[in-house]
Amino acid sequence: MIKLTLSEKPKKLTIEVQNKLTKEFTDSGKTKVVWKKKFIQKAVRELAYGKCCFSEIKLDTKSTYTEIEHFYPKDLYPKLVVEWGNLLPSSKKCNTSKGDTDTYKEVVVNPFVDNPNEHLYFENFRLYPKNNSIIGKNTIDIVALNDRLHFVNPRSEESLKVLDLIEDFYNEYIENDELRKLTGRKLSSRVNRIKGYLSDINRKTEFSACIATAVKDSINFKNILSYLKANSYWDSEFQSYEDEINFCYLGK
Repeated sequence: MIKLTLSEKPKKLTIEVQNKLTKEFTDSGKTKVVWKKKFIQKAVRELAYGKCCFSEIKLDTKSTYTEIEHFYPKDLYPKLVVEWGNLLPSSKKCNTSKGDTDTYKEVVVNPFVDNPNEHLYFENFRLYPKNNSIIGKNTIDIVALNDRLHFVNPRSEESLKVLDLIEDFYNEYIENDELRKLTGRKLSSRVNRIKGYLSDINRKTEFSACIATAVKDSINFKNILSYLKANSYWDSEFQSYEDEINFCYLGK
């Protein structure tokens, strides 16, 4: 989970439209699906770069489709049924697990309001509450963020792929100072290779928080960064990639 910024609400979601849809929902006995307007769905999906705002799994791929999650449950708080900021992009697993939990009473991390790194950290591809945060524990349990099949296995797979690339680069070019022996096109190619690995770790990446944390905490990554900086290969591009990794990082 990463910190997200709530965008401006869709222009079509005027106060008049919002009131109309809310009335339709309440008049139907809270059964009418008034939030599944195309302009609402599109805007909500874009809020988290096409990912679930909780688990960071990519949506609308394979069998994982975008569901609109009401952070404060629509059945308990019908006036918020189409309130902008209460509509979050979610996977079916997270949406179903959270269900009608009253999040005013059992508080969970809202990534559009809270910074997840104040309540959660990754270790061995699993999330834990930071500093015994009750909000962190609630979030992990209520949204099922450590479900092995849906989240732990796939995010560990993706993280290990990146860690393997980082390790291979370290072993081949850094450990025995081979990078400095290269010149010209070969040197440029190898520097661009590690830039490519790091540039792929960003807030739009599936499972970005887990991958960023695994990479930043790895000794190979730390050694590569130290080497690049010590030998004047570091530049503004590298810095921007490190900044993005730090943004996504959920460490202790």
